Amino acid sequence: LEVWFGASDPSHRSAAPQLSMSSSGTTCSDSAPKKRTVVWNPLNRKVVNETCKGLGYDAHQDCNKWTIAYFRTRPSKAMYAAAKTGQRLKWIPGISELCKKDRLALHLYKRMCKDPEHYNFYPRTWRLPEEFGILKAWERREGKGKILIVKPSLGSGGHGITIVKSTNEINPLCSAVAQVYLDKPLLVNGLKFDLRVHVLVTSVKPLRIYVHDEGYVRFCTKPYVRPNGKDGEAADPYQHLTNYCLNKTNPKFIFNRSSDADDEGHKWSFHAFNRRMREEGRDVEGLWRRIDKVIVKTIRAAEDTLVGRAGILRSRDLDGGMCFQMLGFDIMLDHTCNPWLLEVNSTPTIKCDTPLDSKIFTRCIR
Repeated sequence: LEVWFGASDPSHRSAAPQLSMSSSGTTCSDSAPKKRTVVWNPLNRKVVNETCKGLGYDAHQDCNKWTIAYFRTRPSKAMYAAAKTGQRLKWIPGISELCKKDRLALHLYKRMCKDPEHYNFYPRTWRLPEEFGILKAWERREGKGKILIVKPSLGSGGHGITIVKSTNEINPLCSAVAQVYLDKPLLVNGLKFDLRVHVLVTSVKPLRIYVHDEGYVRFCTKPYVRPNGKDGEAADPYQHLTNYCLNKTNPKFIFNRSSDADDEGHKWSFHAFNRRMREEGRDVEGLWRRIDKVIVKTIRAAEDTLVGRAGILRSRDLDGGMCFQMLGFDIMLDHTCNPWLLEVNSTPTIKCDTPLDSKIFTRCIR
C-alpha cells in the first residue's frame, strides 16, 4: 500500500512526487512528463481542457490516439479490451463497490464485524429492501425515537433523500440505504457542513492512493436545529442536507466571488476551514490524520473485489496503473471533531460555478 498526500499545507500533509507518464506506465518523478500526452476528454470539461493546455498536453473530444481517456461513466468492455500498455483510462473496474451506497455499506459492515475497533467511522446502515426486517427489529429493540436518513442506492446531489422518524415512513420495497442520522454535528456559524475530499487511486494492485490537500467545505443554508423526532421537525433539507446542488437552489445561498476570499459564503476551501479550526483551538493535524485513515480503510474494505475486477487488464497492465479513479469522499465531523464517512462518489463534480471552484479543481486535476 502506497499513500501520498498533497503538500500546499505542510502542517498536515507530506509531499507527494509528481506523477508522470512513461511508455511502461505511471511512474513517480520530480520532473514533468517528457513525452506528448493526449487526453481524450469526450465530455469537453472546460477545466480539464484548460489544465491540460497549461501542462503542455493536448486535449480532444474525439481522438483515437490517446494517452489518457477521461470518462464520467464506465467505458465499454471493448474499450478496456482495446487499451494498450501505457494508456490510462479514468475508470477502475469494480469501483461501484465503493460508490454504490448499498455495496459500500455491505463491505464496511463485513470489515466492521471482523475489526469493530478500526471500522467505527460509518453510521449504522441497513440495505433496503433486503434488510428492512432487520431494521424494523432494531427499531423495536433500541431505535425508538431515533432519526433515520434514507438515501437511494444510486442517487446523487441530494435527490430522493428523506429524513424520517419511523420505519413506517419508509417504502419497504425501495432500493436504498437507511442510516442512523448523525444528530450532533460540528457546526460553523451555526450551520451544518461536510467536507468533500478528493482522492486519486492510480492502482489497485499494488494499492496506490493520493489524497489531495485541498477541497471544499459544503454548508447548509439554514441554521441547524437538532431533530427530536416530532412531526415535521427534521423535514427542512436546507437545514439538514449539505449537498451543494440542493443548497444552491436556496435564494439565501451565498456564492463565492473571489478565489482569495475562500471563507466567503456557503462553500469554503480546506485552507479557510483549517484556519477556522485553529482559531477555535482544535487539533487540525490530528483531524486530518484521522480523515486519511478513514479514506484508506474504506478503500481497503473493497480491495479484494477491486483486484479481482482488474484481472480484465492483467496481461497489458504491467504496473497495475492502467486505470485510475478520482473519488470524492464526503466526510462529516461530529461535535467532538470525530470524522464520519457519509459516502464515496465515483464522479465528483468539477463544474466551476465560482472563482474558488476554478482554483480548487484546477489544482486537483493538475
